[in-house]
Amino acid sequence: MNYTITPLAADSYCTIAMAKKQLRIDADQDFDNDLIEDYRGSAIDQVENMCAVVFGSRVMVASYEKFEKKMTIPVWPVNSITSITYKDTAGQEQTLPESDYVLFAYKETHDVHVTIKVNLPEIEKDQPAAVVITAAVGTPTVPKDVKQAVKLLISDSDTYREDKPMPGTDRSVNIKLRPYKY
Repeated sequence: MNYTITPLAADSYCTIAMAKKQLRIDADQDFDNDLIEDYRGSAIDQVENMCAVVFGSRVMVASYEKFEKKMTIPVWPVNSITSITYKDTAGQEQTLPESDYVLFAYKETHDVHVTIKVNLPEIEKDQPAAVVITAAVGTPTVPKDVKQAVKLLISDSDTYREDKPMPGTDRSVNIKLRPYKY
């Protein structure tokens, strides 16, 4: 199984102007915007990897080699299944009717799967993307705590660019992200 998720604009987390304000840089002050972009990108990656949650409304496309009665979706949260398509034995693309499957999402474990309620259709053999599930994923918006954590990480990147904070400290960013971490 392979999947892709449409990227969310970095400004959804923190604009360059917000990052400059966080770093106490005047908006008109000459500063290396590429460095700020690097800090921001790194901070967003850290937040998404730490939390294992998709923030902001996005589209996920997952491809599978075969149909199974229970197909796992690898991200959290999944809001709805947009479509399930497959290539039949003649190589023609078909769409599985919405009434033929159901989405299950378990908040406690972040397990998400689609259960096929009918007999599995015959599909074209030896195709890496014989079945494709498209879904609406992500939180409705990026939560304020997550945005603040991104700004804190931008500050940390600048402050500790040559050194690391003391191990074992419970940094503010960890406190902000703890509710979203799985």
